[in-house]
Amino acid sequence: MKIRKSDSYRNAEARRIPIVAFESAIISHGLPHPDNIKLIEELHETAGCLGIYLAVIWLDEGYVKVGFDNQELKKLASDENRTKVSGRDIPYVLATGLTGGTTVSATLLLARRLGLQVFATGGLGGVHYRAETSFDISNDIYALSRNPLVVVSAGIKSVLDVAKTLELFETFGIPIFGYQTDTLPLFYSRSSEYSIKSVQDVKEICRLYDLHRTLDLSSSMIVANPVPEEWSIPAEDIDCLLEKAIREAEKHAISGSDVTPFLLHKLSQSNLNTVKTNIELVKNNVRLAADIAIHLKRYSENRESND
Repeated sequence: MKIRKSDSYRNAEARRIPIVAFESAIISHGLPHPDNIKLIEELHETAGCLGIYLAVIWLDEGYVKVGFDNQELKKLASDENRTKVSGRDIPYVLATGLTGGTTVSATLLLARRLGLQVFATGGLGGVHYRAETSFDISNDIYALSRNPLVVVSAGIKSVLDVAKTLELFETFGIPIFGYQTDTLPLFYSRSSEYSIKSVQDVKEICRLYDLHRTLDLSSSMIVANPVPEEWSIPAEDIDCLLEKAIREAEKHAISGSDVTPFLLHKLSQSNLNTVKTNIELVKNNVRLAADIAIHLKRYSENRESND
């Protein structure tokens, strides 16, 4: 596997700046153009102010690329032939030289190969509605069970079967903690009916992750970070729209991996301002991930000095 690191990424490595991995499917498929370019430019500016490097991982021309220049960003954001890459797709996309935006599963695998510890994303995939007949379960769960990073997200995507997703998290030994909340955030919504364990500060997260790694646990450690209150959408409003969209998907025989994009598109067409909420929750997750990466670096340095 060939890896091409950008000059900015190499500089961050050389200066030992804390690095946070970031998925590129948000840019290639998650947001409309030019919102996707505007978001990543804002995130890079925020990362610099916070003292970390945001490592966007993507595939292009047979390489795993980390970071990009302006022309490459435009290619990832608007190339008509770009593809969405899950973990299983990585060999094919590399072999064919396609341009690909990495999902949670692909980013986790590649971030681990790069030696990174913290990963920021929007929401997590999981068990889809009607999975008992379709067997439609995201590869995210498998990747989360095998790649021991701290994963900061806004919880589980509300377009999924949340209860079944949580059951599989338990089955695969994937811990999930709420950041300053004891109820599970659902992407657009700050809270839900599902209870989870709470962590109150970043130092506690670092201690938990240190113990997680000491025990040689293979799974990721999820930190569910609620969307800022001013951008939160009531769960009942999302549920009402989803019920209608799911019925429409069934009517048009939309199934498999096409279901979630269809549901998200329907939500984006509503008057709930879901695109703006999506952007704000991603920014919020990057800020928390940056804080975690900085404290993990200090935590590791302090432990080394005491040994």
